[in-house]
Amino acid sequence: MIPQATVTVDLSDLEDFIDLLDVGMASGAGPFRDMYEQWGARYRAYVQERYDRYSRGGGDWPPLKHARRHGRGSRSRASILRDTNTMFAALNPNFTNNPGAYQEQISNGIEVGYGGPASHPNSRKLTVAGIAQVHDQGLGVNPERKIIVPPDARVVELMRSDAERAVTKAMQQSGLKVSR
Repeated sequence: MIPQATVTVDLSDLEDFIDLLDVGMASGAGPFRDMYEQWGARYRAYVQERYDRYSRGGGDWPPLKHARRHGRGSRSRASILRDTNTMFAALNPNFTNNPGAYQEQISNGIEVGYGGPASHPNSRKLTVAGIAQVHDQGLGVNPERKIIVPPDARVVELMRSDAERAVTKAMQQSGLKVSR
């Protein structure tokens, strides 16, 4: 008879951890709740800073025309998208439920943008989200001015680091040894 050895590895702790990750990522439970909230804040800060820069003539947004606003006279092109700061404030990184602000934890992620029923102060018919959609998608006579865009590489890297921290915390909470 040829000598033989059988080696078995108990992977039950690892399988339990994988289940914990699946549930945590899908539901936003435990350390993943903090991760998703940080992702929302990072993304909102990114698009708010971009909005600020682009609304003042930077980036690839088409120039704005002068507009007459309810007897207030003509606004400069650079300030029309910031005249009430409503759309800008809805992107606040500190998510304070400003009118038009939207953030929701979804399965395996977070959704951020504009939403809700809040009316825009310069429109009798459109909500903040509706005005944002008009600009973002270039509806009607408005050219497209993308507001909700994918994050840049810097923000993606920060989000990756947030995910790494969340997984490390989940490992510690599950009793798995963490070493670097």
